[in-house]
Amino acid sequence: MGFDDGVSGDGTWWLLKVPLRLGTEWNEAPAGTLLGEVEVSASSNTQLRVIRGSQSTSGYDLVRQVGGTDVPMRPFRRVTHENEVRGSLVGGQPRASFGLKPQRGIGYRRDLRTRMFESMQATRVTQTIDDADLPSRVSKPITIFKRNREEQQTSSKRTRSQVDRGGLKSLLLALLSAPHDPMAFKEISKRVGEPPQGQLKDALGEIADKQKGEGGRVTFHLKPEYRDNSAAA
Repeated sequence: MGFDDGVSGDGTWWLLKVPLRLGTEWNEAPAGTLLGEVEVSASSNTQLRVIRGSQSTSGYDLVRQVGGTDVPMRPFRRVTHENEVRGSLVGGQPRASFGLKPQRGIGYRRDLRTRMFESMQATRVTQTIDDADLPSRVSKPITIFKRNREEQQTSSKRTRSQVDRGGLKSLLLALLSAPHDPMAFKEISKRVGEPPQGQLKDALGEIADKQKGEGGRVTFHLKPEYRDNSAAA
């Protein structure tokens, strides 16, 4: 609320707390309506009295909240923008302009027509190439699953055919009864033609006993009953 008569003393405007009813009446009043008359108490400069009109006897006592000197007016904030231009500026007008212009001669039209017909035809151009020009023909062919094929070949080689049990037993009796140094399992297998290990172990377990010598070397010796029979034969 502003004053122009200097009655307030400490500022040209006061910040007042207006009652809700009075504020509603002021907001709803049409333009040009006398809102009220302000009476300033001579004894106190901190209280105002607002009377609705000259004929009204009721009024509102308004207490000053903040004086004009206590709250300085905030200056208006003015924002300016400046665009800084860096580098060199190019001025003037272009001397000449260039544009692409299609040819209008008869030769150009014929060439364009030929290209259009060629693009509409579904043709394929093939060229014969010699074997010497192909690097894949010179290099070794790639074998797919080569490792699996080699493993199958090695496994088939390792597969040993079954031999006659009686014939294998006769070979072992003749080998172990002959006068020579005790032999291990590998040596016996080589002497009898490397039969299947399972079949050889069964035959040796039937006619021979194991003996562990020096260094942990296991050798085979004929059982007593087969040793006597071989000596008698």
